[in-house]
Amino acid sequence: MRAKLELELDETPGTETVVWLRCGVEDTVIREDGATEFPIDCVTLSGRGKDYVLYENRSDPTSEGMTSISATHFTGGKEQVLMVWQFYGTGNIRGWDVIDLRDRAIRRWSKPDLTRPCANALHEGELIGKGVGDGPANLGAELIVEQLVYAQGEPNCCPSGGTVVAHISGSNGILRLESVVRKPTPQ
Repeated sequence: MRAKLELELDETPGTETVVWLRCGVEDTVIREDGATEFPIDCVTLSGRGKDYVLYENRSDPTSEGMTSISATHFTGGKEQVLMVWQFYGTGNIRGWDVIDLRDRAIRRWSKPDLTRPCANALHEGELIGKGVGDGPANLGAELIVEQLVYAQGEPNCCPSGGTVVAHISGSNGILRLESVVRKPTPQ
């Protein structure tokens, strides 16, 4: 077991358990024969006689894997689950969802499209590349999504444009973009 959370996710009294299990290898392994083994991840939610699968990569563990689950607390009283997974490769591209229960059913919170607001923070000839860190920073009532800024032609390793930082809040199943800030590269 990689992680276990005990949370109150819906409007009825009681707790739910969110469990992240990893099967097979702990991390991606290249064997001596050249074959690659990938971990198999499954995140489940259980409570009040119901079980839900929130995430699993069993059908294709070669393209992505879970990196974290954590509790958020956007709105009064109840908690949500932030799940983050990584698409394999050199791009540090992360997928993420915020989930809770509503009327005993899974609710995935709608996310704002960050493309245009983040692009508005760029200068001519710049583009947004890979993310920073392990996905959205979870500050409890706010998520921070930080992405690296590249000049055209820069290699994946060496962006020179600093970062674009999106601040996200939420309520009632909807995540909202609060602001986008450009941070320069530290000198």
